[in-house]
Amino acid sequence: MQNGTPCVILVTERGAVIMTIAIAENVKRLRRQRDMTQDELAAVLGVSAQSVSKWEVGASYPELETIPLIANFFDISVDELLGMANIRDEERINSEMRRMREIFKTMNDKTEADLEALGTSTEQIMEQMREIERNLALEFPHNDEVQIMYATRLLNDNEAEKALEIIERVLARSRDTNLRGNTVQLQMRIYRRLGRHDKADEILAAQPSVWHSREYVTLTSKNLSGASGREDIEFLHSLVARFGAIISAALDTIEFIENMLRLENKEELAARLRVIEKLRELEMFWDPESLKMFDEDDGGADSVRLVRESVERELQSVRARLETL
Repeated sequence: MQNGTPCVILVTERGAVIMTIAIAENVKRLRRQRDMTQDELAAVLGVSAQSVSKWEVGASYPELETIPLIANFFDISVDELLGMANIRDEERINSEMRRMREIFKTMNDKTEADLEALGTSTEQIMEQMREIERNLALEFPHNDEVQIMYATRLLNDNEAEKALEIIERVLARSRDTNLRGNTVQLQMRIYRRLGRHDKADEILAAQPSVWHSREYVTLTSKNLSGASGREDIEFLHSLVARFGAIISAALDTIEFIENMLRLENKEELAARLRVIEKLRELEMFWDPESLKMFDEDDGGADSVRLVRESVERELQSVRARLETL
C-alpha cells in the first residue's frame, strides 16, 4: 500500500522506484497525446481528477484493477504502462557493460603471452568488445548513451562518417543538457577527423565560454563577503575542482607540444604559438587577484601557479624560436 492505495510491488526497491516514475510519466504523456484533460481521463476511468493528478506526480498508484483499464484505453500493454520494458532494457545494458569491463580487465591484466596461452589475443578481445557494442546499438537504437558509446567506437575504428550519422540523430532528439554537451564534444572531434574544420569551428563558436558557465556565473553572483567563513572557502575550493578538467587539459596540451618532434617550419611554429596564446587568454590564471581566493598553502593556488609557469615558459620558448626563423 502507498498512501492507502494498493500498488504493484517489484522484487527490488530500485525497481519499484523506476516503476513509479514510469507510471507517472506514462500516464501524463499518454493523456497529453490524446489531448485530454485530467478531468476527462478521470471520467473515462471512473475515478476522480484528483486521483489522476496524484498518479502523474507519483504521489500514489492507480488501483490494481484500474491499471488494465488505463492500458486498454491507451491501446498499450500493462508492461509498457508500468515501464517493465525499460527496467528489462536497463538490466540488459548494465549486464553487457559489466561483461565488457570484465573482458577489458582480462586484457589489461595479462601479457600477450598470457593471452596466447588462453587461446586469444588483444585483437580478438577488442573485436569481442566491438561486437558487444554493435549488438547493443542495434538492439537499443533509441538509447542515447548506448548510441554515443557505439559512435565513439566507430570513431576510434576510423569510421567517422558512420559515427557522425549516429551523433547527429542523438542531438536531434535529446534534450538532456549534460548528454548534449558530451555529444557536441564528440561531434567536433568527428568533424576534425573528417577534415571539416570549418564545421567544427562553427559548432565551437556556438558554445558558451567559460565565463558563461554555471560555475563562473555562480561565482560572480555569490556574495563572497567573508561572512559565511568556511562556507565561502569550501565553495571556492569546489570551483577549483570543477575547473580542474580545464587545467588538466591545458597541462596535457603543453606536455604534448613539448614532446612533439622539434618543429622548424615557421607556419607550424606559428600554429603552435596560437595554441599556447589561447591558453594564455584564460585570464583567471593571470589576474593577480585570483591567488587571493586561496590560503597561501592552498592546493588551488599551487595549481594556478603551475599553469602560469608552464604556459609562460612555453610561450617564451616558441616566440624565441620564431624570431630566429
